[in-house]
Formats: sequence, structure tokens, C-alpha cells
Amino acid sequence: MGRTGINPLHDLKTLWSLYRLIRRLKPKATFGYTIKPVVYGSLAAKAAGVPRIYSMITGLGHVFTTNSAKNRRLMKVVTLLYRAGLACNHKVFFKIPMTCRNSPRGILRDAAKAVRTYGSGVDIERFPATPLPEGKLTFLFIGRLLTEKGIAEFCKAAVQLRAEHPGVRFIAVGPHDPNLPHSCAAEDLQRWKEEGVEFIGNVADVRPWIAQCSVFVLPSYREGTPRSVLEAMSMRRPIITSDAPGCRETVEEGVNGFLVAPH
Repeated sequence: MGRTGINPLHDLKTLWSLYRLIRRLKPKATFGYTIKPVVYGSLAAKAAGVPRIYSMITGLGHVFTTNSAKNRRLMKVVTLLYRAGLACNHKVFFKIPMTCRNSPRGILRDAAKAVRTYGSGVDIERFPATPLPEGKLTFLFIGRLLTEKGIAEFCKAAVQLRAEHPGVRFIAVGPHDPNLPHSCAAEDLQRWKEEGVEFIGNVADVRPWIAQCSVFVLPSYREGTPRSVLEAMSMRRPIITSDAPGCRETVEEGVNGFLVAPH
């Protein structure tokens, strides 16, 4: 499955492959999440006669959130695909704070199918309460290095704060994939490194990084329910995140963290 590709022939091949697989496995239910598994998985499951079909909308993606001529054309196609796929579903779980009544362009037509869920949760034994570290105040960002995740704002804040308090650490954990939409520019990444932000890259286990931070920061422009914030909360870290859909639901202002305006 091409995660970001829009070649219709390739996607038809994906649909056919899913149909053959599902028909062979004969499952009692399917559950798809992220756009292509939701759309093509639901259509394939319906064609293969699966009794129960479910999907989860974790976020709408850049097609719905980026304003450009190309995206506006693509949005029309994606909306039709969503409608077709979700029409096959018995229930649709929304991680984003919306239902079929206010979903963009009505991607879900049947209000009875919509279920609001607040993230997938975290294993609190795997992410146990951990004492705050001693020493330097450390701010941590975890996520893909995308502009819409707020990595630029995180780094700009680092530069401003480090000018007044040179000992403060800013750490960013997460992969940089220049091929993804909204990926930060390589020259920006290099400049931020020179300005003192520590970039760790992708890691298999985020717990050691959360344990050594004082404050967890996610200045994202939009989310479903951000798992990284839930993990940091489980380890008892104060949160700074955006007053934006999905993020604002995780913070009680002044109690476990603070909300700031997106951008």
C-alpha cells in the first residue's frame, strides 16, 4: 500500500489485494484506521461479505487542512472516497472532536454510526509515574518533524528562552522524512541544531526521554488525541500544548499544564 501515493491504478491494485486477502481469511469483523485502510479496507470488506465493518478517523490529514488549488481538487476525490468507504461501516470512531454532523463535507452521512473516542489510551504500567529530573530544566518535543506539528514554534521558543537562560535544554525526538508533506526544510533543521536544539531522531522507546524531561511540549496545529501527550501525562509531566482540536482536551489549564494558541 502506497501510504502517500495518489496513483489510481496502484490504489485499485491495493483494493483488489485487500479483497482477495479478506475473502481468504473470512474474518467476522474488520477495523481500519488512517485514510487508505479506512476507504479501501471498508470497500474490500463489504465486497468480501464481512459481517461487521468498523473504522477509526484519527485525523483528517493534510488534504483537508492545506489550502491550495491542488489540494482543493484532491479533497473532492478524497471526500467521495471517504463517503463510499464509510457507507460500508457499521460504526465509525472519531478521535477528532467532530461527528458526522460537522465532519468536512459530510464524509459520514449516517449520524447513528458516529462514535466519539478520546484516543487509544496508554498502558500506565508501561508509562509509570516518574520523579522529575534534577538539574537543567528540559523541554521535550516528540513527533515527526513536520511544520504542522509545531516544530518551528518549539525551536523559535528555544532560541528566545535560551537567550535569557542559556542552561535550559530543548530536545526534539522524532524522524525527519523530507518526502512527507509539511516536512521541515533541511536548512531549517540545521539552523535549529546550531542554535542549540538537540535533535535525537527516531527512537524505539520514548520513555527514557520523557523521564529526563521537565516539561513536555506539543505545539501542534491539530491532532486526533495526541498519544505522545498521554504518555507524558502518564509519567506525570506537565504539558504545554496548543489550544487546538484534539490537544486542548488533554489539558486542564493551570492544573496539569498550559494551552497556547496555535502558531
